[in-house]
Amino acid sequence: KATNDSRFFIRKLLFPLQYLVQLLAERITSNSRSGTRLVHILGFLFAEGYLMILPFIPLYLVSEPPEHHMAAIFTIMYYMLLGWISFWFQPRGNDRYKTK
Repeated sequence: KATNDSRFFIRKLLFPLQYLVQLLAERITSNSRSGTRLVHILGFLFAEGYLMILPFIPLYLVSEPPEHHMAAIFTIMYYMLLGWISFWFQPRGNDRYKTK
């Protein structure tokens, strides 16, 4: 347990998609903290708009007006937004702590 970073545990459980992006970003940038943060910010800018289309697809498939479900859609949107932002602020790693 001393080699694992427990600071990512709650974020890993609450936001699994962003944690996978974290691992991919660390691999791409060779564990560069600023590079990983940049990948998260750019990923947010490009992916957030496209991922917000997903909650509307089931509603259109069953011909349900989306106006009746805006509270749920906004909840999903804010969950995704909080997930991206929570990984923008990375703790500093050292020899003892690893994010993987």
